[in-house]
Amino acid sequence: MPTPKVPYRRWIIAVLVTVLLTPAYPATPSLAYYTTGWHSPSANAATSGGDGDGFETNPDNAYSDSFGFAANLSNGTEGDLTDRHIYYNYGFDIPSGSTIQGIQVRLDWHLNSLLGDNSMGVSLSWDGGTNWTTTKTDTEETIGTDHTAYLGGTSDTWGETWEADDFSDGNFRVRVECYSSEADVRNFYLDWVPVEVAYTEPPPPALSINNVTVTEGNTGTKPAVFSVTLSAASSLTVTVDYATANNTAMA
Repeated sequence: MPTPKVPYRRWIIAVLVTVLLTPAYPATPSLAYYTTGWHSPSANAATSGGDGDGFETNPDNAYSDSFGFAANLSNGTEGDLTDRHIYYNYGFDIPSGSTIQGIQVRLDWHLNSLLGDNSMGVSLSWDGGTNWTTTKTDTEETIGTDHTAYLGGTSDTWGETWEADDFSDGNFRVRVECYSSEADVRNFYLDWVPVEVAYTEPPPPALSINNVTVTEGNTGTKPAVFSVTLSAASSLTVTVDYATANNTAMA
């Protein structure tokens, strides 16, 4: 008697995949955003404006709180009443893909005199100093003792759309601007100029896995090859746990 033939069957096989995404930074469940905390600069340079020398005395004193003062002496000239100085290398490490919610700059500063109109302001650059935001200004005046001014905030992007890379040491700049209506006589003293950035984390990547159809045949084994696809590149660490289960294929 001839051996009966077993008909070929097609199997649709599914695999359950569990995805673990490990954040590259700590979670803060109580907040809608993350903050970098205050970051201090580690480099500076005078720039054009006023008498051209910015904080000419100990400008690196503004790198940290209560370390002494950066001094801008005899601010400005009759032709330009605003001295300017740039601080940079803030050492930010914001995850790629983050949405920037706001930027806050702190100024601890005082004057040698209240005569005339005096103010200290800040503008920001995202491209190494080629382009700048509109200046935000603190007009409070104190003599001999610092006061603290906060410019911007955790929901203030200074009129610009920012990306994480804009805060790299090569791109991000803070320009401090000292204005006095009294040319060549006003002294400005800056104790600290840190920056804090608020951002929302990038969305975690999604994983998908395809279903596979395999023709069984009568002999041997047939491999089922699955493709696992990540929706987008991510700075997060992505690991995959998978499992198969008997009697789950469908003919």
